Parts: sequence; structure tokens; C-alpha cells
Amino acid sequence: MKKFIYVLLLYYCQSIIGQNSIFPKGEIIDSIAINKDSMETFSLYLPNQFNANKLSSIVFIFDPVARGKVGIHPFIKAAEEYGYILVCSNNSRNGPFEKNFEIANRLFEKIFSDFAINPKRVYTAGFSGGARLASTIAIMTEQIQGVIACGAGFSSYQIGFPDAIHFSYVAIVGDQDMNLLEMYKTKDYITKLKVSNELFVYEMNHKWPSQEQILPTFDWLQLEAYKKGIVPLTDTKIKTIYRNYYRKAKNLEADHKLIYAVDEYKRIIKTFGKYFKLDSIHANLNNLNNNNILKKEKKQLKSIFLKEANLTKMFAERFKNDITKKNINFKWWKSEINKLKKEEKTARPNKKKMLYRLLYKVFALAIETVNVGKGVENSNQATFCYDLCILVYPKYHFPYFKQIENHINENDVSKALNYLEKLINSGYNDINAIKNNKMFESLKSNDRFIELIKN
Repeated sequence: MKKFIYVLLLYYCQSIIGQNSIFPKGEIIDSIAINKDSMETFSLYLPNQFNANKLSSIVFIFDPVARGKVGIHPFIKAAEEYGYILVCSNNSRNGPFEKNFEIANRLFEKIFSDFAINPKRVYTAGFSGGARLASTIAIMTEQIQGVIACGAGFSSYQIGFPDAIHFSYVAIVGDQDMNLLEMYKTKDYITKLKVSNELFVYEMNHKWPSQEQILPTFDWLQLEAYKKGIVPLTDTKIKTIYRNYYRKAKNLEADHKLIYAVDEYKRIIKTFGKYFKLDSIHANLNNLNNNNILKKEKKQLKSIFLKEANLTKMFAERFKNDITKKNINFKWWKSEINKLKKEEKTARPNKKKMLYRLLYKVFALAIETVNVGKGVENSNQATFCYDLCILVYPKYHFPYFKQIENHINENDVSKALNYLEKLINSGYNDINAIKNNKMFESLKSNDRFIELIKN
């Protein structure tokens, strides 16, 4: 991947100041073309404090399915607070990294040619596969100030973890997110490299965080930039950020969410110890660490995480082995998945979240294998992956349509209709969508198809 070139950035900064004021502020502008001859577009958000005559900070955002507006929305509150331009590609998505690097480079060139960007305030962010791309770009270019990684760590594109990191790294993950353990592992590794980093864990599953959840990561990044001498910060602003963190910790403690409260108090000590005397925070943390309820929960979580790691390994190895077989023993998968679902119904909260994560991992393993890159080589493998998706989440309709399409393409009408029946039995009731779908054209005269639609 091409690196950013500071000389180029500085040239743009000097030559285009004051020229770009054609876009409205305070709203998401979607589908801006990279150039007149390109089909590639991006979404843009200019904060209300944007000034075309001054150098701006910027966040390049990557959504795993190329939804520019969706990717920008979580960052708006932070953009207004700290004056960031937000940009999100409508073309970069989960898939081959080389293709995404090319898309990203064209996007960078467009933005740096149209806006006056401060080369010391360039950030990347993303969710899921977009987070992996954001981190990889930062690692390879060495010219990114910070990364905001949501729901995923580093990419397998890198050979293992990087041995050096030149940016601040802040991550967000849900306690029901399939990548929770990965994010803890990533944090531990980065900490050993003595890289400044933070991990915010919220009660949510695998999804984009809210604007309120994103904002504290930018508070932290602002303090990082202040420590590096990149931005000024008043004592009043530092106190405001501190109070926000402290209020959150106290609320968590009051709600008896002790694990989260401990994490927040540790974050306060680590982040604000050089600015304030924190004797009361240390006292609160010591009291919590001596709490028998918390000790019991920590022990329980340790056991749950160990079981999750072992089961994750078992499922991954079984999947890797089964996908190469011509005749797959799907009964094993049915037995194991149904066992997890049954256990999930009666499990206590922490274990319930772990089982939710496991089920999502199996689903993600299957759907990413069949839909990203060259994970499958034949229709048998595709069928296995989509059947596994249906087994885990029978209410998710996309895999049924893919199975129907695959069997129609193979002229296996009987199997195509079997999946159509399964789709309808799953609760799908948009009959007009089926009638108007060209994929079903060859089936419309079939008696069984007519009966299924009629019923």
C-alpha cells in the first residue's frame, strides 16, 4: 500500500486553504463522487465549527458493508465537540485488503486535495472488518495519529500482531460481542509494547457504538494529543473530561456493575493521575477489589472466558476440517448448536453472554467464509456455510435466499423449493418480494411453488 507523503500533504494544506466551502455544515452529505469518471463515492460530515481557512482534524471511517452514512453517524457528537471532519467510504467493505487499500488511497487523495488537513491530526476508525482495515492502514502508513477500533482488533492480513505501533489506540467492544476475548488479548499485547491504549467495554452486542459511547474515546484521544503537544487543552476542559469519567464510574458502582466500575476507576487513575490528586479514587478502587461479590464474579468470569476460548477453538477446528469434506456430518453441528441454545435459555447473565458470543462466532465464521474473499471453492461448501447460518439464526432470511439461488443455478428445483418452504416456515411473510424477485421466475409455474405461495 502506498504511504501518505508528508510533502504532498503539506503542499495541499498550503494550496487549498480557503477554497472548499461548498458543502453545508452540520449534516451528513452522502454519495460524493471521488471524481467525475469514478463510480466510487463517500459520505462527508463537516462540523459546525469547520473553517475552510484553517487546518482541520479528520477521521477516515470504514464500515464493513460500505454504508457511509451509517459509519459517520456514531461520530457526530465527537466531531462537534472537537471539530473533526468525518469521511466514510461507500465502497470499502469486508473483502480483499488489496482492493480496500486502493479504494482508501483514492479517498485519501480526494480529501487531501479538497480540504486543508492537519497532517498531525489524521485518524482512522472502523467497525468489525472496518476496524481491522483502519488498524492495518495505520500500521502500514505510520502516519496516523490514532485509531478508534470498534468490535474488532488487528487483521490477519498482518503476520501476527505488529511488533511496533506508532499511534494511539482506543477500542470499543460489547460484552456480548463475539470479539470480546480478542479485544482483551489485543489490549494486553499493545500494553506490552508500551503503546498508549484504552479499551471501553459496554453492555451491547456486535454493532456500531452510539454517539454517547464514542465520545469518551475522543476525550481520551484529545488528552493523548495534548500530551504529545499537538493540541492545547485548558485546565477547565481536563477537569470536565475527568468529571465525566468519574460520574460514569460512580453510576456503574451505584448500579452494582462492579466489574465495569473497577475498569473505569483504573482508567481514571491511568489517565488523570498526572493532573490531579486521586486519593479518593484509589480508596474506592481498593474497597471494590476487597468486595467478596466482585471477587466471586471475577473468578466466575475467568472460568467462563476459559470455557469460551476452548469451545471457540473446538468449533474453529471442526469447521476447518468439515468444510473440506464432500459429505459433512451436519448432525454434529445440530447437536452442539442446539446444546448451546438450550443452555443459553437458563444460564446466568455472564454465562448467557458467553453463549451468545459463541453462537455469533459460529455464525460469523460461516457467513464470512462464504461471503468474503475466496473462502469457498464449490457449491457443497457454500451449502454447508449457509445451512450453518440458518441453524444458528433461523429467523435471519438472507441464507435461505442464497440457498434457493444456488439450487436454482444448479437446476435442482426440489431443493430450491425445500429452502423456500423453510424460509416461509421461519416467519418470512413478504410474499410480494418473492413474487417480484426475478430469481423465482423459473419456479412460478411449478405446482409446489404455487401452493407454497398460496398457503
